Amino acid sequence: MKYTDRPRWKDLIAAIIAAPADDLPRLVAADWLDSVGEYGRAEFIRIQCELVAHEATKKTGQHHNGPDRARKSLVEQAALLMPAGSPKDTYRRGFVCEVHCKLDECMGGPCSSCGGSGIIHNDMHYAKHYSSETCITCKGTGGQRGIGPNFVREQPIERITITDREPYVPVRFGPWYWYNGQLGETPNIHPQSDLPPELVWWDRNYASPPLETRKQAESALSDRLLAWAKSQPVRR
Repeated sequence: MKYTDRPRWKDLIAAIIAAPADDLPRLVAADWLDSVGEYGRAEFIRIQCELVAHEATKKTGQHHNGPDRARKSLVEQAALLMPAGSPKDTYRRGFVCEVHCKLDECMGGPCSSCGGSGIIHNDMHYAKHYSSETCITCKGTGGQRGIGPNFVREQPIERITITDREPYVPVRFGPWYWYNGQLGETPNIHPQSDLPPELVWWDRNYASPPLETRKQAESALSDRLLAWAKSQPVRR
């Protein structure tokens, strides 16, 4: 059994998520990982926690030349121990804190293999006909499950960055909006800013109040996605 499937690991993760600013639950998890032979994963957590501590002491001016050399060493050690996973995930203090993905990857949507039909059509070489078979990716359902609901329970996620949506800006310097063309009669003229009904928290067509900057717009969407993911049941 993988350590991530053990009940004790799930309890440790729950404690970390419940106190995201506290290093103690993370270090407790590192000690447990040592006890089950996951030495590299345990050391990665300790090094990243130490790295954050070094950054904090540098800001307070408690060290002069030392922290820069120490930080470089810690960064190099952490890079060697980085857990296997998505290169777009951002780790902080030993765990994923930010996820970069497409909206359908986060929330679910049509299957990327069959396009939502549930069937794969194979063009048989040198044959006069096509063959069809059930899509093995979605098992014939035509849909794919999003990673969001499970991931927010498996890692202390602080931010979700969606890579295939852009906030809409009517004029050059703002304000910024997320749009929803599904709610009203107005055609969706901003497809890259379009959000599904599950994420709408404003009026008929605009899915968010005006926001001063792009950064605020992206943060608002991240907050909404995190709230949505936590409200969903665990998907097995």
